Amino acid sequence: MNILITNDDGIHARGLNVLYKKVKPMAERTVIMVPDRERSAASQSITLHSPIRMKKIKKDIFTIDGTPADCVYLTALKAIDFQPDIVISGINRGPNMGEDIVYSGTVAAAIEATFAGFVSFAISIDAIKGKIYFESAARIAQILVSKMEHAPLPKGIVLNVNVPNLPQDKIKQIKITSLGSRKYLDKLIKRKDPKGNPYFWFSGNEVKWEEKSETDFYEVKKGNISITPLHLDLTAYDVIKKLKKWRLHYG
Repeated sequence: MNILITNDDGIHARGLNVLYKKVKPMAERTVIMVPDRERSAASQSITLHSPIRMKKIKKDIFTIDGTPADCVYLTALKAIDFQPDIVISGINRGPNMGEDIVYSGTVAAAIEATFAGFVSFAISIDAIKGKIYFESAARIAQILVSKMEHAPLPKGIVLNVNVPNLPQDKIKQIKITSLGSRKYLDKLIKRKDPKGNPYFWFSGNEVKWEEKSETDFYEVKKGNISITPLHLDLTAYDVIKKLKKWRLHYG
């Protein structure tokens, strides 16, 4: 079994190093391919209008000046002599739940892996600062790798895993969940540079999350690990019949 590890936090991320140490002994070969700097919120973007430069840090550890999705895409196109059986994206510093998955570079890399035909999952921990228990997230990564080796996911499915920021002995259960929802109070900050030209910052503050059982937010808050299966087919099949009743004509 071969494992590819990627992320959107860059090569110096502690979550990456903890994950690598935990899963490396489980594989014949484990390769790291990550952005050379943080690329959070890069979503599914790939680099089309400039060259991508790759640097070999040491054996089986590479960085690129591209996005998380680029890391997987380059691997799939055999930029290096390696093809993974499982792709792990993470461990992300901060959760990726609800609507956040649309923007997340971490989740996007796992999705890109699924596009390429690899079994994959994204893993994040619910903390951004202070003491972060990456080892707790690495343990569930080990469990999933062991399971996926013998029971691969159906085609077109990627797992999104979120872990509460707790020591391993404080985590309660593993829960299979759906995506939750939360609201942000977005604020636009407008300033001017020294030449008088305007520039902008987005400032978003979390307001609240929808308190609905069996969702990722709900279970992580209760001290459980959330595993949400994501389907890459975004078609709203239940709406197709309704749209057909519109009897649309062009002309």
